[in-house]
Amino acid sequence: MTERTRKILVFSFAAAALGWSLMNMGDDKRPRSAAAEPPAVAAAAVAPSKPAPQIDTEHYRNLPWGRDPFRAKRPKVRVVKPPQKELTWICSGILYNPRSPSAFINGRAVQVGDIVDSAKVVAITRESVTLNYRGREFSIQVSRG
Repeated sequence: MTERTRKILVFSFAAAALGWSLMNMGDDKRPRSAAAEPPAVAAAAVAPSKPAPQIDTEHYRNLPWGRDPFRAKRPKVRVVKPPQKELTWICSGILYNPRSPSAFINGRAVQVGDIVDSAKVVAITRESVTLNYRGREFSIQVSRG
């Protein structure tokens, strides 16, 4: 906003406020007291013409209003389990010694009783390794590749 535009706006608002105050200068908008009114008008103001209607609040209290507009709507939270990766065991080699056989499974050297990727090594033979995973036993062979 340029300086010229700002001055025009300020002058316009000042002129409008002055004009509004001059137009309303003659009106006395203050409430009049009952003592200042003539007696006939004061008596009419005191005497009610008919009783005010009563509002049945119980009716409105029992209505289904829906959600409270002043409370934030909470999103439903869904717990998503991460997808379980498929466990695979690859035997890349077996070093068989009758006293302490060992094998290379998933790049780790293991012996009987070791745990590799949640599976326990049960037995190691010359050709295969037997693993126990969640109560199920299976054998894996040395991979060719």
